[in-house]
Order: sequence, then C-alpha cells, then structure tokens
Amino acid sequence: AMFVHVGLQHFVLNMVTLYFIGRIAEDLFGSKAFLALYLLSGLMGNLFVLVFSPEVVAAGASTALAGLFAAIVSLRFIARSPYIRYLGQRYTALILINILFSFMPGISLAGHLGGLVGGGILAFVFPIYGERDSVKKSWRWGALILYTVGAILLCAWPFIFHPFF
Repeated sequence: AMFVHVGLQHFVLNMVTLYFIGRIAEDLFGSKAFLALYLLSGLMGNLFVLVFSPEVVAAGASTALAGLFAAIVSLRFIARSPYIRYLGQRYTALILINILFSFMPGISLAGHLGGLVGGGILAFVFPIYGERDSVKKSWRWGALILYTVGAILLCAWPFIFHPFF
C-alpha cells in the first residue's frame, strides 16, 4: 500500500516529503539502512492498519514517511552529536503535527502510528554513520527482536481473533 496513491495530489505531497526527509535520513543512516527503514516502517504501518482499522483500504507512503520521522526523532536519545540530537528534537514537532492531521477524514491514524512505532524501534537497529557504537549491541538485538515479534504478532492477529477474516 505504500507504493499506491489516491490521486496526483496525494502522490506529490508524499514524494515532496520523501525528497526532503529522505535526503536527511539517507545522509544519517546510509543508503541501505535508509531503504530498510523506509520499507520496514511502511510495513509496520500497514500491519497497524490491518489490525486496528481492517475496514479501511490504505494507500500512500505516509506510513513509511512517519517511520523516517520517528527514526530521526529517536536519534535525540541515541546520537552523541549535539547537532543530530538537536535535529531529532526539532522533528518532534513535525510528528505531533502529523498526528493531529491524522485525525482528518481519509487519513489513516493507525497507519501513521504504526509507521512511527516501526521507525522508532528501527532507529536502534540501524546505527548512524560515525556512531556505530552509540547503541549497545544488546539494545540493537533487542530492538530487532521487538520489531520482528511485533510484526509477526500483528500478522497473526487477524487469523487468531478473526479466523473467518
């Protein structure tokens, strides 16, 4: 669903956002980690939609974009660089604005929250350039396990609690 958009305006808004946030996230995490953050955040966002608003048909990159925002905000607590910590602090306001807009009709609050959760967790998995040891290896593994178990539970949820889904 993160590759499908409803109309040109929806597509352009998401792509402009991706251009600006993506450049920053890719510079911070590197190309491979950026791609993983984008895809896995989008996946978590869409799993949230599946479980918490299954009657909704979701479309758009905003689940993945929310994850990128959350990953950058998480750096506020992870990074050693004062500039990167400050950047994470500044992006907190953008997340709050995004959440407020998520209450508008036609926008998936569940998808945005799921993307935020995914990106926030994955920021601990993928270290930023120059600070590879800023997160203990045990925390990185713990975050990866948390993300994986969460994704598996969300995938299984509809079949466990709604067997005739």
